[in-house]
Amino acid sequence: MSALLRIKLSRSDSSVPWGFRLEGGLDLGHALNIQKVTPGSVAEACGVKPGDIIVSINSADTRFMKHEDAKMEIIRSNNAFEMIVERNDGGNSMAVGASITLDQVSTTSEVSTQPTDINGGVEVMCGVPKAGTAMISQGPDGRFQRLSHSSYNSPMGLYSKSNVNTSFRSTVASAGADPSKIQPAPQIFGGSMRCGSCQELITGGQFVRVQGRIPMHPSCLKCCKCGIGLRNVGYFYINEMLYCETHAKQVGRPPDSNVKPVVIYK
Repeated sequence: MSALLRIKLSRSDSSVPWGFRLEGGLDLGHALNIQKVTPGSVAEACGVKPGDIIVSINSADTRFMKHEDAKMEIIRSNNAFEMIVERNDGGNSMAVGASITLDQVSTTSEVSTQPTDINGGVEVMCGVPKAGTAMISQGPDGRFQRLSHSSYNSPMGLYSKSNVNTSFRSTVASAGADPSKIQPAPQIFGGSMRCGSCQELITGGQFVRVQGRIPMHPSCLKCCKCGIGLRNVGYFYINEMLYCETHAKQVGRPPDSNVKPVVIYK
């Protein structure tokens, strides 16, 4: 069971540390998450917990953020910013690389539904039903945003079938996007996704992406020659095969024996 939480953090001035450590990002192949929270810090007081999967920072979708981009988004916020996080089982640590499911969310009774305000606050987004096909759009500032119908946050009967499309277009326009250029959000997390190495179904939510496009089990991210795990050391993808640095040099041997191979990191 999981819940989406909106967490607002604020501090008196920039000399006060936020007190948490980020991990993950688009460039690291798994979801941005909270790795560590310092006891007694602003983050702990505001309700941030280790294992929280960060869905957005200041309304910016983290699926499209590299690790450094996420850090800069927080730094640019000065002394106040907002995150929406996905928390599993009332805050227990979640495995790194778990998928983010934005449309189908269940809440847990262990999380208080009353907002708290301790140098910031936690707002629980309860009972959010699937609200149709989500959309993504790029605004004038270059950020990607996820857009969907917001009728589930409104009093019963506020939106009728005759004006729900109008309301959605207003949501798109308020996000700074052109309604004529919106596209369906890519379904990057699916129950029928297969590992690009062993071709078995990926279950349980844990996976990594090779080249940003090929899903794999974390255990399958290994050198095809020596079998060493590559998740924490980096990999080389040559002719649709994974290699460690040592064997990548062997595969990429130069034609002239007097030339030594050099690994170039991008």
